[in-house]
Amino acid sequence: MAYLLLEPITASVRSDGTARIRDPRTTPRWHDLSTVPGHPTDVVDVAATVLQDGALPYLHLTVQNSAGQVSWTKCLLGRPVPVTGGFFAPGTPLGPPAYPANCDKFTNETPPDETPPA
Repeated sequence: MAYLLLEPITASVRSDGTARIRDPRTTPRWHDLSTVPGHPTDVVDVAATVLQDGALPYLHLTVQNSAGQVSWTKCLLGRPVPVTGGFFAPGTPLGPPAYPANCDKFTNETPPDETPPA
């Protein structure tokens, strides 16, 4: 999928505990996702991948905070450009809404605590 977007999407955790992503196709390039509903406080780790759902590319972002809470969101990265190919970027006239409105609310996927063997 990365070849369809031409440049990679970058994810980062800032010192204030917020998740940010960099989409080189947008202005500004860096986007704060802490206003997306469900964004956990005090994020310390992030993982990102681009997946295709039907004809649409999505950024799947998973974060973990200092308390061990794991949450994820997905953000629509573009809408197909007819004939020539590629994708209209978020915030462009024919693209999806600008960041962070193109992202779903964060879903808590924290694994259960392990119970020691008896």
